[in-house]
Amino acid sequence: EVPKLSNFTDFDALAEEPDVSVRYVHDVPALGTPDLIILPGSKNTTEDLLYIRSTGLEESIKKCVSYGTPLFGICGGYQMLGHLIRDPMHTESEYSEIKGFEYLPMVTTFAAHKHLRQVVAECADFPFLGVQLVGKGLIGYEIHMGSQEKDANIINRGNVYGTYVHGVFDREGIASTLVKALFEEKGLDPSAIEAFNLEEYKQRQYDI
Repeated sequence: EVPKLSNFTDFDALAEEPDVSVRYVHDVPALGTPDLIILPGSKNTTEDLLYIRSTGLEESIKKCVSYGTPLFGICGGYQMLGHLIRDPMHTESEYSEIKGFEYLPMVTTFAAHKHLRQVVAECADFPFLGVQLVGKGLIGYEIHMGSQEKDANIINRGNVYGTYVHGVFDREGIASTLVKALFEEKGLDPSAIEAFNLEEYKQRQYDI
């Protein structure tokens, strides 16, 4: 968990999957040996990236990735995964630019105006631990300050993934397929996973 964390609902689809535990991590000891790491959206990407770096979490996350742990960045977390974050107008901090995790081939440049829009991601299906996750028709929304030299709905390099789309796990089948792949990676039987209906869960929340 980063100080400026936003959009908690991005994790609902995963948190509600049976046999899945979602943890919000503040420091290196709490990170442990996760099966999947997610860098969340942020109200201030620069400050949160510097926080991750200062606590030693960046180094520990990179070590996990080198051992094969999937890393997924959403919105601000996606921006952190690139080579560079530029802030020429100092919209977020006093820094004109800072280095990212250097995993994904992109440079983010902050502008004065925030992007806010509903989107339908129409990218190619993407591999995840030996399975193909559906990349087309993913309905969600974007809300962010930056733009990329090379923009994409979802991109990945090896076991590192990034997207601007909030709600990317809400598409029926995405979360369950991802969890089953994680089960198989651990040598567990994915057929033992209880079926979870996200739409029914959402409707129950609306009715409360």
